[in-house]
Amino acid sequence: MSTAYSEHYSIRDYKAWKGDWELVYGEPYAMTPSPGVSHQRLERKLLVQLDAGLSQCGKCEALSEIDWCVSDDTVVRPDIVIACDV
Repeated sequence: MSTAYSEHYSIRDYKAWKGDWELVYGEPYAMTPSPGVSHQRLERKLLVQLDAGLSQCGKCEALSEIDWCVSDDTVVRPDIVIACDV
């Protein structure tokens, strides 16, 4: 019986790739095409609400479409993330 081998990638590899990808535990995943209009409208409304709620904080903000480097072999791009002390 043979064992399948898959290459383990890092953030360094990820930064050299063309196109839209996420890297999860060293494994690349091609991203789907851009979201539709209704998704983008909902995302915008949610960002506005989050920003309003975070306005008193002074340390945190709501961001979208940002590469979040979780570890040396994981980079994801969530629709929305709340980042503090950036």
